[in-house]
Amino acid sequence: MEEAADRLAYFKSELNIIHPFREGNGRTIRLFTHAFASVRGFSWKCNEMKKEQYMNAMIQSVYNQRMLEKLFKETLVKMN
Repeated sequence: MEEAADRLAYFKSELNIIHPFREGNGRTIRLFTHAFASVRGFSWKCNEMKKEQYMNAMIQSVYNQRMLEKLFKETLVKMN
């Protein structure tokens, strides 16, 4: 779980930084994140995140991914 949350926070923040368009950015990256988590045996319950907390974590992730990693730990579920 620790490693999955760490990697997902890293990829999500990096993809957000390099994506050239603001419109569609979040949707595209969420789809990638769901697929990435699923392939590794996790389900990401992003609808369980509070929007304000998520937005703050994304803003902070440019410099520090700890808040985003914490959100992943709270919303990732190991699939059987």
